[in-house]
Amino acid sequence: MQKSPSVFARLSLLAGAWLGLQLAFCGASDTPPPSGPAAKASLLPVPDPARIREIASFLDEQPRGTGPSLDDRKAWDELARDADLKSKTLKRAEGFLNEPTPEVSEALWMQSIRSRDRKADGLIDKRRFRLATWVLAEGMENQGRFLPAIEKEIGVICSEPTWVAPSLDSRAQGFQSPEQLLDLGAAMVSWTLVTADSMLGDRLSATTRQQIRDRVRERIILPYLEKTRGQGKPEWWRIDNYNWNAVVHGGVVGVALAVDPSREERAEVIASVEKELPYYLQGFPSDGYSWEGMGYWKYGFGHYVMLSEAILRATQGKVNLYAGESARLVAQFPRRFELVPKVYPAFADSQFMEEPSLWLYHIIDHRYGLGDAAPRVCKVDSIFSTFLYAYGTAMTFDSSAAPVFTEGGAVDRGHKLRDWFERGQVYIGRLPEGAAGLTLGLKGGNNGTRHGHCDLGSYVVAMQGQPLIVDPGATQYTGATFSAERYQNQIIGSYGHSVPKVAGDVQREGWPGRAIVTGTSFADDADVITLDISRGYQVAELRGLLRRFDYSRAGQGSVTVTDQVEFETPQAFGTAMATYGEAREEQPGVWIISQKGEAVRVEITADAPLTVTNETLKDESRAGKVRRLGIDLNAPSAKATIAVKITPAAKL
Repeated sequence: MQKSPSVFARLSLLAGAWLGLQLAFCGASDTPPPSGPAAKASLLPVPDPARIREIASFLDEQPRGTGPSLDDRKAWDELARDADLKSKTLKRAEGFLNEPTPEVSEALWMQSIRSRDRKADGLIDKRRFRLATWVLAEGMENQGRFLPAIEKEIGVICSEPTWVAPSLDSRAQGFQSPEQLLDLGAAMVSWTLVTADSMLGDRLSATTRQQIRDRVRERIILPYLEKTRGQGKPEWWRIDNYNWNAVVHGGVVGVALAVDPSREERAEVIASVEKELPYYLQGFPSDGYSWEGMGYWKYGFGHYVMLSEAILRATQGKVNLYAGESARLVAQFPRRFELVPKVYPAFADSQFMEEPSLWLYHIIDHRYGLGDAAPRVCKVDSIFSTFLYAYGTAMTFDSSAAPVFTEGGAVDRGHKLRDWFERGQVYIGRLPEGAAGLTLGLKGGNNGTRHGHCDLGSYVVAMQGQPLIVDPGATQYTGATFSAERYQNQIIGSYGHSVPKVAGDVQREGWPGRAIVTGTSFADDADVITLDISRGYQVAELRGLLRRFDYSRAGQGSVTVTDQVEFETPQAFGTAMATYGEAREEQPGVWIISQKGEAVRVEITADAPLTVTNETLKDESRAGKVRRLGIDLNAPSAKATIAVKITPAAKL
């Protein structure tokens, strides 16, 4: 049997711990973070009663869920035309029929809370994945053979005493929670349940359908509306700046629109979301860069798109959350972030070689009229595989509909030679269209963003779409990942990134560790960016540290990274390069880094003797073992320069 992908294994479900670490929203890299909105969750913006009444007039009398019913054979046949998806889904569904429902005891739950080992999370998530798999298999096959298993799994999920995941249960109340808490786990499973109900309809028993309605009203609709009306302290995420805001609001909207018989309550939910969702967009700098990385853009903004689609459909297009400059810029982030098609730098807690969200690209392309030619895709990528509502959104999207927001159009991408996120301090450099060779991604930013790493000056160099000098991306999540020990992990701390080591020290964590852009020069033949990254190090003797990137488009391209450091007294200094490939010394000062047939030559020069150390890091990323080439001066120096020039090498 294939293993089911764990949503909780791929996503951070520990935002509460982040608050304790004070990794709050940070705007421009040279601007300190404002006080965290989570601390002001009691000050919710109150929806206007007149607006609630207006929205109610847009809504149908009866609720309507996400996704096509099984009677809509055109939609399901379109999904089934993906032969590989159909084959794998049916095989997995059949295998699940022969397995017992994963059991999660309260003892295991409490153990997972204490140890943060995520064993309970994985078992709970497998229940959701089994349900989604069976519904998709039944939809494509339409023979009824998976219905008994679906009924049983829904019953098990509805009988869970709480839908809060153990890794989110910061109060350590386990199964005995005295109140219904709204969180990521509750939002995702509830929207999946009501989507299963919408898709299967009367194929489910009346008892099962009522059980779904009872549970989601008790755990989702009533708690949300009560706190909207000032009855109890609202959860911090409601006006938070990061992915929780979009994801949990998505679940609330999806549930209410699918099963709430009260048109007025549905309108009240939408009116509240109109007021609270803008806080999520404030978590992005004004250029649309995603501090949380590519994976969390997909997760967070993907839910923004899905709830926007649900509201557009329910209100006959009259409530449009796509409108506005912030949403337009954030929507275009991944296309601007591509080194080459389907390859993105793995900055922050991103998956190395992150799978693209082609179905999301298609929706965004059409909603904004971007002319991106993104193809229609009904299959969702793995991060959404447990979410039936993601499939439902993709399958029911009307590709023939006119754009709903076209102001501003597509972002000017400099003839696609580069994208420069000025506020995020992130650069993507490419060769002219049709040319093959080196591409470059680099970042300044700051070390105090949620899901961020200590990585001022980190960079990625790809050859023909194969990253060879890399940002390692996300580590395997453990209990330490979102604790005070976070930056001791080499993959998260600066030791595992291609950045300097100063006087023996790695980079500091937090907003004070930030880069300053001291110069940029962009031209068709070459781009130059210089960063002052000295604030990233707490070294009293450090007078200055500049990192300059020269990206030449001549031939197949070249990248030169030059570090200039100055101390009050002689100190140790060095830099590094991270790779998943093989590294061998061709001659003194010249190394070949290769992987999957592609290779680059690295020429190292300095104004003093140096030593290159080839080591494998003790901590692993999700993509595996990371190799670090440490480049260190042999003796302390008061002033030093180290440069590495990266050029294409012959294929191996």
